[in-house]
Amino acid sequence: MTLIARLAAYFKARPNEWVDARALLSVAGFGGWRTRVSDLRRRPYDMDIRNKVSTRLVNGVRITDSHYQYVPAAQIAPILRNSLTIAASASLSTSR
Repeated sequence: MTLIARLAAYFKARPNEWVDARALLSVAGFGGWRTRVSDLRRRPYDMDIRNKVSTRLVNGVRITDSHYQYVPAAQIAPILRNSLTIAASASLSTSR
């Protein structure tokens, strides 16, 4: 199994879970895990992978934490459908 396939499987096993970036090092390789995350966002994977970054002070030193989350497409489709329905309804009500 390729490293990118391992990373895809790792995310799919943890839908909607925020994963610490350090955990991805052991799954996708130290030298290229960020590139592999980017690759998962494109074809043939087309995965919706989100990133959040936060900072905190530890003993006066600023620490940056990065987390990634996979959101399955099945959860995105209803949100888009609802948004389109609301937009269409608004368009119809303003055009009358």
